[in-house]
Amino acid sequence: MRIIATSLKHEARESISRVEFLGRILRELEHWYSVLLKVGRRPLLDEWRTLTSTLGKRVKVSMAKRIISGIAENIDDDGELIVKLPSGRIEKVCAGDVTILKNSKSKEQ
Repeated sequence: MRIIATSLKHEARESISRVEFLGRILRELEHWYSVLLKVGRRPLLDEWRTLTSTLGKRVKVSMAKRIISGIAENIDDDGELIVKLPSGRIEKVCAGDVTILKNSKSKEQ
């Protein structure tokens, strides 16, 4: 069984001030909210696409009533994950738990 839970102290290998950490999160939220109001959502989506580790990988997505597997191809302009199923059909996912599968490189790459 894989361990999923961790802590900031463990990941950073040092103590992290929760007050400073929360302050940084709030400053980032304020920055991106300001960008959203001034420019629109395109910069946020572009940043999300840049930072995600999912795109181009084989994934399993667990949703409320079903599970799908395929290649995470993109994030659309509404923020939905675009998954290409083995059948070639495209599925858009707006909510679910995404797991990157082992040997996750797309065979199409």
